[in-house]
Amino acid sequence: MTATPAFKESINVFENDWHTDILEDDIHFSFSNCLLNFYSSYPQTSFPVYAKATPDKCFSNTLLQSLSGKIKGLNQVEALGQILKMMHNDFAYKTDTEQFGYEKVFFCEENFQYSYNDCEDRAILFSFIVRSLLGLDVILLEYSNHVNCAVAVDGVDKGMYVNLHGRKFYVCDPAYIGASIGMSPKPADVKPDKIQQTTPDVKPDKIWVL
Repeated sequence: MTATPAFKESINVFENDWHTDILEDDIHFSFSNCLLNFYSSYPQTSFPVYAKATPDKCFSNTLLQSLSGKIKGLNQVEALGQILKMMHNDFAYKTDTEQFGYEKVFFCEENFQYSYNDCEDRAILFSFIVRSLLGLDVILLEYSNHVNCAVAVDGVDKGMYVNLHGRKFYVCDPAYIGASIGMSPKPADVKPDKIQQTTPDVKPDKIWVL
């Protein structure tokens, strides 16, 4: 979806105050319940559909403006590290089976609607924030039972990365608590089953370990 659906009904509004301990901020979100109802009834499909969907403009502006002020003055590596820590510490983890009894991938906004999220939900939100706020290219790494991200960022010289057309995309796992840039819970010799793009011009190649 290149734009969120325009619903005529806008009286019923979802509101939520979200606190991030890492960035020390309270962020207030407000958007239509119609949108959330649409998301909850959306047929479950391949997770890149959710990652490439354009979030609600009011939601994304509020989120990005709030986070932007908190990483001002940091270089890209420092800012990326802070966002990664935020994903690790400011969300509670629970699998879809535990929370819903079935597999459910979140659109970005849904991470702030429910009490818990899991690896693919965090990867989708993290990739959106990094692409939109830092202007960095991100790819999603899909394993049989896990999803994480890799980011093309300068200033990193060690860790696990994916080599795509001569560019190094360093693994950033939003669900691997305590992991820094370049760390992955997967053994170094295990390759992902799929590498999904969140930037159209990036094509997968292979995984390298320094």
